[in-house]
Amino acid sequence: MELKPHNIKFKIRLDKGTSLPPLEFGKGKTVEVSSDEKGYEGSWFSAIVIDYIGNDKYLVEYLTLKTDDETEPLREEKYSRYIRPYPPHLPARRFKQLNKVDAWYNDGWWVGVISKVLKGSQYVVYFSTSNEELIFNESNLRLHQDWNDGKWVIASRVRTTVASNFVMNCFGGVLSFRFMLLFHSWPNVPHKEFLMVSNL
Repeated sequence: MELKPHNIKFKIRLDKGTSLPPLEFGKGKTVEVSSDEKGYEGSWFSAIVIDYIGNDKYLVEYLTLKTDDETEPLREEKYSRYIRPYPPHLPARRFKQLNKVDAWYNDGWWVGVISKVLKGSQYVVYFSTSNEELIFNESNLRLHQDWNDGKWVIASRVRTTVASNFVMNCFGGVLSFRFMLLFHSWPNVPHKEFLMVSNL
């Protein structure tokens, strides 16, 4: 007597309050973690996913950050919105003014903008979160990438205008560069009005 296979269907039932973790943040995966804590805005730190602990939270262990007594790697519970996959490596390149970059500083990557290109493969980077400029070697910079809808998007140069370039060329320094970036959010302001303000 030949037995014919029947269609078998499996059902997975989760207990109340249980959820499945996103596949991209599996246990042991290398990721980057951000924070909205004061003083850490705009930074990304490398970490390993230790485990998914539920309610869209993960336990991560940082690769460069230590506990207060400096004896063990720091571990934290983080929501998935603060976690992204480790960005792919991009070929070495020469950066240009207004390129959005990540700068290696204080054991992490900090998002900034190239405000000036120096000699000897060095660059001045402006950080809007702290309103300061620092000099970096090319080897400590990478082109900024954003993780959007499951895909990596390379950041384009910060857009500017002829009028904003006027301020950069005439006044220089952190204040003028910051004003240049802020001006980009006022697209309807006529150039002549902007020049009158800049001459006050």
